[in-house]
Amino acid sequence: MARAAPKLRTCLLFSTDLSSRCDRALDRAIQLSTQLDATLVALHVLENDLLPEPELSREIETRRVETEAMITASAGRKAIDLSVEVVPGRAAKLVVETARANRCRLIVMSPARDDTLGSAILGSTVDRVLRHADQPVLIVKKRCRGPYRSILVAVDLSEPSAEALKFVKAMFPLARLTVIHAGSAPLPAFLGAMGEAKALRAERMEAVKALIDDALGHGASKRVDIVVEEGGPEDVVSEQLAVKPADLVVVGTHGTSGIRRAVIGSTAERLIQVLPADILAVRPKSAD
Repeated sequence: MARAAPKLRTCLLFSTDLSSRCDRALDRAIQLSTQLDATLVALHVLENDLLPEPELSREIETRRVETEAMITASAGRKAIDLSVEVVPGRAAKLVVETARANRCRLIVMSPARDDTLGSAILGSTVDRVLRHADQPVLIVKKRCRGPYRSILVAVDLSEPSAEALKFVKAMFPLARLTVIHAGSAPLPAFLGAMGEAKALRAERMEAVKALIDDALGHGASKRVDIVVEEGGPEDVVSEQLAVKPADLVVVGTHGTSGIRRAVIGSTAERLIQVLPADILAVRPKSAD
């Protein structure tokens, strides 16, 4: 079943350590590969790369068979185009390199789990992939209940926000979009009147509409729900999710200039860490 990924076919990368905590990410990766008619490149990194030969080769083959069997069982009757790679080395580095080599459109991963708290955390591997990957990274926290139908995109009026909107529309054209912008307005005492606070909010609303129209085409802002609220982004997004649940939350990450490294940014990092929903982090193309 496993075979080399076709050069011209859309590819998704699924990273697995073969533990049960990857089950949700695997189910989502299978669903997306089916929806997008994409090759699923499954990567397992053997971090115990100091084994001598021929033990190393035998262990790689054992893990390859285990990875393929796990995915085949999870896919059931779904026909998927699968390529399995088992490579010795360091996980984060090889996830980035494998996704780049296969020209993958998306990386699908699971967060780590803090067993003492029973909660999902990023973990060093996911954190490093987020900072270095060329592709958007999907961090799966929820069980897959079907295609993403309702998507919340958090924007800060930056170029990464525009890139995030473009990617979401291209990847999930049928999903219902809610675009949310959180801002901190000066206190009314400094504004002089409450009316000025309302005017500032109206300005932000127009700026969000302009961002959407610029990213998705003229008039696109009329076809999406827009929420502009005052407060910290994580608080505003969390409150919106409580009122109107979404299947996926999307954030744009910020890139540095002059060096090949993406810095997540404090706002995006907090959203990824605290929100219970699946998170898609999209880095700007200019981050290279």
